[in-house]
Amino acid sequence: MTTIRDMLMNPAYVGDFVWNRHSFGKFHRLEQGRAVPLKGLPGSGPEHNRPDDWVVVKDAHLALISRTLFQAARSKRESRQRNPSEYSYRTGHGAHSSFLLTGLIRCLHCGHTWQGYTTNKGRKRNDGSAVKTLGYACGGYVTKGNSCCQRLVLPKEEIETWVFEQIAHLVRGYLESGAEQKLREMIEQEVAGGDRFDASELATVRQCQADIEAGIENLLDNLTPTNREYVDRQIARLKDETVQL
Repeated sequence: MTTIRDMLMNPAYVGDFVWNRHSFGKFHRLEQGRAVPLKGLPGSGPEHNRPDDWVVVKDAHLALISRTLFQAARSKRESRQRNPSEYSYRTGHGAHSSFLLTGLIRCLHCGHTWQGYTTNKGRKRNDGSAVKTLGYACGGYVTKGNSCCQRLVLPKEEIETWVFEQIAHLVRGYLESGAEQKLREMIEQEVAGGDRFDASELATVRQCQADIEAGIENLLDNLTPTNREYVDRQIARLKDETVQL
C-alpha cells in the first residue's frame, strides 16, 4: 500500500524515472556510472544507494505531486535526521511503534523514561503463535535490570486509555472556556489558504519561483559529462531557494 511518506520521498511521484536506488547484486554495485566490487561478504538483501548514484530521467511521466512539495518534504526529513532532539515527537524506530507513550513517561525512582514492554505467555495458540501481553515498563529496568530499577509493568491499553481521557478532559475545558470560536477562526483561515499575502508580495514570490525554474531548465539543457558536478551543485542551490520561497 502506498503511503503519504512514500509519495513524498520517491522521485517517481514527481514524474521522474529513477533507476539504481537499490543494489541487488551479490558482488558488484553501480557507483558513479561504474560497476565497483562490494566490500565484505554478500548481504542478505538489497542495499540502499546514495542519491548521487541514482540514474534519473526527469519528467518521464505524469507527476502526482509538485516538485516544491517533494523538495520541502525531503528537506524536512533530512533536518529531522540531523537534529532529532529538536523535535518533540518520536523518531527512528519509535516513529512506527504501537506504543504511543514510549519516552513520554519518566520514572520517579531512577529517572529513566518508560518504554513499550512485550512479554510472551507460556501457552501458545492453536496455530503455534505466541500469546503476547503488551505493557509499559521502566527503561532502566529493561536495559539494566533490578540493579537500576524495580520491575513494574503497566498494561498498555489501560494506561493509554487513561492518558487519552485526561487529554480529552483538558480539550473540553479549553473549548468550554470560550476558545472554541478562536479555534474555528484558525481552522477557517487554514482552509481558506493560511496566511494572507499582499498581492504585490505574492506576485514577487511567483516571479522569483518562475526565474528559479527557468534557471534549472537552462542548467539541464546545458548539462554535459564534464560539468555535471557543477550543474548538480547549482540545481541543489536553486532548489533550496525554492524551499525558502
